[in-house]
Amino acid sequence: MSDTSLSKTLSFVLRHKAPELGFTILPGGYIPVDEILAHHMFRRYSKDDIVRVVNQNHKKRFDMKVDPGRGDLIAANQGHSFQVEDPELEPITDSALFPVVVHGTYFKAWEHIKTEGLKKMNRTHIHFAQGEPGDGEVISGMRGSCQLMIYINLEKALSDGLSFFVSKNGVVLSPGDASGCISPSYFSDVVQSRPHEWNLKYHGEGPVCSVKGTSQARTYNRQFKYCLSVVNAKMVAAILVCIFRYSVKLCTSDT
Repeated sequence: MSDTSLSKTLSFVLRHKAPELGFTILPGGYIPVDEILAHHMFRRYSKDDIVRVVNQNHKKRFDMKVDPGRGDLIAANQGHSFQVEDPELEPITDSALFPVVVHGTYFKAWEHIKTEGLKKMNRTHIHFAQGEPGDGEVISGMRGSCQLMIYINLEKALSDGLSFFVSKNGVVLSPGDASGCISPSYFSDVVQSRPHEWNLKYHGEGPVCSVKGTSQARTYNRQFKYCLSVVNAKMVAAILVCIFRYSVKLCTSDT
């Protein structure tokens, strides 16, 4: 019974499957802990296990509180794929309080994102972090494995009527426009995570499709290519030496 397994199962239920599994879903997405523990998916766990996972989760995915009539309650702070009544989210009205709003994604999604924008897909919101992975204050909102970071011009988005919220664990959320989308016109920067300094440049209202890097990134790229060429040369030399030695051995054995 690992804490990781319990955390993943809680996320699966609290974010996605609670309605389908028949749990009582209260305002804010809270579910009675007694109902959770009574379900066969959690039969191996105790209340102490749940409390420990909630308190030790470094991304603060969950929240617990006590209701006088229902006892202990638990909810996911964000990430729901079903509509939650009265979600406990704080509306963002001042962009100056959120200088960095960034969405993490992957190369395979970029071809669609650069023309169609960000979409909430099967979630109720599009998720953003308030910084990059590894920043001291950043808890959640982006996977550490993301290859691209899309920065949002929050001031422009808010002035155009898009809604943004912040969850209890610091994740910035937006339902997007009427179609659940945030247009590329609200992208201020798109940065490749590795090497960090590569930017996908923008002009006007849309992105330039080619990738352009800063001078530092180009230096890293040249250094990488040089190292690769040295490694390849050494490998070729080693193979040639082995072939030569094998040929000499064959000639010696023939004589």
